[in-house]
Amino acid sequence: MKLGYIILQIDEAQFHAKKNDRRHWAPSGQPFQLRTKWTSGMPKICVCAAICTEVGLVSALLKQTPFTHDDMLDMLKSLRKFFGQKKIAVFWDNASYHKTDVVWQTAK
Repeated sequence: MKLGYIILQIDEAQFHAKKNDRRHWAPSGQPFQLRTKWTSGMPKICVCAAICTEVGLVSALLKQTPFTHDDMLDMLKSLRKFFGQKKIAVFWDNASYHKTDVVWQTAK
């Protein structure tokens, strides 16, 4: 724990039960293309997890729809509950729902 902060990495991933139809060739002079065929009704699982070196997995959210800023608010609130008043530094990617004003204010 550097300078009294708990360092957290938060990231999301989506897992699909889909069939990929990949074309591994391209006509002469045209760029390679990757085509994906979606199978209707197949399940999708979205995972958001927070990890740190001191504890490991701290919190995880699972759902079947993409994440929103409300989900990030829930994640931040669960982290505050877990760590109490300890200082937390959160690292996440550039997803649009990380950058909403309400998420930034909650993170502060």
